[in-house]
Amino acid sequence: MASVKNDQEEISDINIVPLVDIILVVLIIFMVASPANQSAKINVNLPEASSGDTSSSSNEPFAVTVNEDGYLFVNGETVSESELKSRAEIELKKNSQLEAILTADKNLGYGEVVKVIDLIKTAGVVKIAISTTTGLEE
Repeated sequence: MASVKNDQEEISDINIVPLVDIILVVLIIFMVASPANQSAKINVNLPEASSGDTSSSSNEPFAVTVNEDGYLFVNGETVSESELKSRAEIELKKNSQLEAILTADKNLGYGEVVKVIDLIKTAGVVKIAISTTTGLEE
């Protein structure tokens, strides 16, 4: 009768090692699949300002960057002037309250910055902010 009792005994412990292994594998897959920095770092020296507005809206801004050589970037991706305008128009159709943030190198000529602002405005974007540093950073 003892052998019958052993066959009917319930297993009361749960082996969690396989569960932990699966969770770690999934974690590694997510770490590899999602890049930490989706856009390459664009080297831009920002001009300094003694005041600035650090408020941010709930909508994602349309990020435009112009480096010292005059190359245009939209959200970290290199674009031409016509592509900049068309992307701004596309984003404006998605969000009528689109805000653009222009980051331009301080060594870039004033005319180049005005030209980029004009491209953004002709696409229909009304709100444009210009990135600066406060001079308090070291």
